Amino acid sequence: MGSWLAYPIDQDTAFVSLRSHSDFAAVRTAMAANRSAVGTAAVAHVLADTNMLAEDLAYDPNGHTFYVSSVHRGAIIAVPDDGPARDFVPAGRDGVFGILVVAVDPSHGILWATTSAMPQEDGYRAADSGRSALLRYELASGRLLRRFDTPRDGRSHNLGDMTIDATGTVIVSDGTSGDVYTVRAGRDTLESLVARGTFESPQTPAVLPDGRVLIADYTLGLAIVDRQDGTITWVAHSDTTAVSGIDGMYLQGHSLYAVQNGTSPERVVRFTLDPRFERVTG
Repeated sequence: MGSWLAYPIDQDTAFVSLRSHSDFAAVRTAMAANRSAVGTAAVAHVLADTNMLAEDLAYDPNGHTFYVSSVHRGAIIAVPDDGPARDFVPAGRDGVFGILVVAVDPSHGILWATTSAMPQEDGYRAADSGRSALLRYELASGRLLRRFDTPRDGRSHNLGDMTIDATGTVIVSDGTSGDVYTVRAGRDTLESLVARGTFESPQTPAVLPDGRVLIADYTLGLAIVDRQDGTITWVAHSDTTAVSGIDGMYLQGHSLYAVQNGTSPERVVRFTLDPRFERVTG
């Protein structure tokens, strides 16, 4: 499933017949170069609980606070820019399972989160396997306002990634069943946006300026969903550009920042998209 951006081809006997090829050395050199980091990063915070299995984080620009989800604890930790970390949703409260994605809607004072029953969760029960839900919390108090459970249809569900558009509408993907759901602004219903069968493992969505939704499928690549007529357009790219294995992405202008943990090596990469967002150009 992964894309090999770097691989010790000179050590694999499967490539013995190619070692004398004129392009072999160039490929080996290019793959070795892919292991060199581009850019630098700095540590922003260090969480005290090293066993929490931190999964996701979101930032509230109004409260100057990061929110970090925990799969193992089933909790959400608030980390202010200028103060100590505190529990936003303490472990075990509200009957949640492991907490996966978190997203802040500062305009409406809401923090959205997803929860799924997983073996890595503290207190996991096999009877809950395959259950998942979308949670809406009041940002100011941490109070649970609404819980949207996935259908009890006999299949496993795992709401793993989501985004929020300017109206407050939520788009959330189910990486296990292949469904993509939405809760439209002003409504309290979990509705189907893309039914199973189109995607194998949909991951993070990103809303385009014209309202269409860009969705990363872990195996298949990048697709655009038109929310008006339901059509799907797959984003074109060159054969030398790896767009599979994306497990998180964020759009800024025509730059798409993606977390690829399905590549070797794992990386954060910036893709440049064309004016229609339908082709990777760089």
